[in-house]
Amino acid sequence: MGIPQSVRPFLLFAFLLGVFALSSLLAPRDATMEFFRTTAQVIPVLVLVLLLEMRLFDLRALVGADIAKHQFMGAWASLYALMILGFLLAAEFVALHPLSTGKAADGSADFVYGALATGFVAVAILGLLGGSTLGATPAKSRDERDRR
Repeated sequence: MGIPQSVRPFLLFAFLLGVFALSSLLAPRDATMEFFRTTAQVIPVLVLVLLLEMRLFDLRALVGADIAKHQFMGAWASLYALMILGFLLAAEFVALHPLSTGKAADGSADFVYGALATGFVAVAILGLLGGSTLGATPAKSRDERDRR
């Protein structure tokens, strides 16, 4: 007897929000310019990994498919993707701001820590459980498309 399928998206959503909140609360309030410089380089890579893991760039699914009937992602997957990518993109701007002003105090280390932790946990979940965890539909193989 496991967790009902209808409850899993809510639990995952709450878990990811909890990761963000907890890591933001536990993060040090002060950070150096080196921290912001490093995170400004790490966050874009993390965004690309998430996009690739969730198969948002998988154009093979469109080949031979009826676009009106094809579903890339469910509503929950879209919500997860927007939440995680929103956190990461906001954290990128927060990390870049002190680099532009030259003052580390202009940044918000707790927000950046929270977004990084959420992004890394999302990558771990996708890596361990697969893209279907977030509702992404895998691309159909050429054999499956030819059978139609």
